[in-house]
Amino acid sequence: MKRVAIACGGTGGHLTPGIALAQELEQRGCVTTLFISSKSVDRRLCEHYPTFNFVSIPGCAFRWRPIGFCRFIFKTLRAFTYAWKHLRKHPDSVVISFGGFSAVGLCLAAFVRRRPIFLHEANLHMGRAIRCLAPLAKKVYLPQGLKESATYRLREKYVPMGYPVRRDFSPLPRASARTLLGLPDYGRCLVISGGSQGANALVEWAHGHETRLVNLGYHIICLTGLNGMQTETKPRAMGGPIYHSRYEPFSDRMNVLYSAADLVICRAGAGTIAELIRCHTPGILVPYPSATGDHQTLNARAHAEAGMAILLPQNELSELFSVVEALDDRAFQSMRAILTKFDQSIGNPAVALADGAIGR
Repeated sequence: MKRVAIACGGTGGHLTPGIALAQELEQRGCVTTLFISSKSVDRRLCEHYPTFNFVSIPGCAFRWRPIGFCRFIFKTLRAFTYAWKHLRKHPDSVVISFGGFSAVGLCLAAFVRRRPIFLHEANLHMGRAIRCLAPLAKKVYLPQGLKESATYRLREKYVPMGYPVRRDFSPLPRASARTLLGLPDYGRCLVISGGSQGANALVEWAHGHETRLVNLGYHIICLTGLNGMQTETKPRAMGGPIYHSRYEPFSDRMNVLYSAADLVICRAGAGTIAELIRCHTPGILVPYPSATGDHQTLNARAHAEAGMAILLPQNELSELFSVVEALDDRAFQSMRAILTKFDQSIGNPAVALADGAIGR
């Protein structure tokens, strides 16, 4: 029976692929431990998987300023000590990390104890933690199309790999998804999301353009973030039927939202893009402009160049309504066809990652 330690805490983009991998590994009879952060976003998602063994481990982002640097060193040493004890208790463990500095202590302990380390980078810009830990790893799985991949392709340890999506994140027929959301069968559905932390710029845009969107024939579902507002109204389109306009802080059923949506306006994290691909949902991607290394712009550009979405920088948000207004059935059908074909081509990344790390 193989034991696998999975470092996947800090953000939903790290945690959800870790859960997807754990689902695959446990079906194969492996025993998994998922090392996460103490953030509320981690705790909230973990509540839906009570059978998994989640362990909170210290960690914080690297900072050059003295206080931030000392804090990073202190928490990394605490994480290293905790991970050392875990690996001493389970000396046969394989370590798989999805990045983030909460993974540094575990990977360092694994290296010292000579345990195999596998890394997965989801974004088209390799994060600092993955770059620093790569020399210690047996394999590093990178998304296809990575800008720096020309040099990485020459090294055997760098392998192209998709983003593992949870088994329970499965697309639904559009009619079924709309029924679950209480939406009528007429009109289009627009989902606006800035992720679990929300995106004030997108929420404000949705609120300011609500009447115009309804007059275009859109039901609106806007996720405002964990501490955001929650309202629901049923405005009437000019001379037409009633539409739903709903603002919610958070949703635990994004697969239902994406399956019901004709269009999603969202950020461009790797996890969000993978979920849009899984549900074959067209999107307008508005990258978070302060993302590290501008990795969201790189993600969005690759997705848009493939014809699966539209890229709109946040400083051009004034043009967003015109972009939405210009989309017609032909555009939606074209994007859905490309998304469907791409989803079928990448297969199941969780299976491929499990095969690479522990074998069949």
